[in-house]
Amino acid sequence: MNRLTPWAGWIGGLLGWVLSDQTGSDLAQFDCTRAHPLVMLLIGLVGAALAVAGAAFSLRAWRMAGATDQPGVGTRRFIAGTGIFAAALFLMAILFQTMASLVIPQCHA
Repeated sequence: MNRLTPWAGWIGGLLGWVLSDQTGSDLAQFDCTRAHPLVMLLIGLVGAALAVAGAAFSLRAWRMAGATDQPGVGTRRFIAGTGIFAAALFLMAILFQTMASLVIPQCHA
């Protein structure tokens, strides 16, 4: 297990959220005609995939840490567990932002 594997939920979730939020909002802000609902949905799906992948790696690290008795296992297991929940929280933010981009019409302002 890599030293960063327990942190994968935090890293993947945050990167997915940043990608979804910044790419989607920049696209809608700079050229709202290009912020088609299908494009916004694809951006949200890519961000969600990053968050889910990070959660999966953290879950794997959490399970592997529970099977060993090495020093620092409790810390790695705690970080992996919080990474799973953080990825779920970031995933919820990504889903809400994606749903908002599908509900609010293009160039509404």
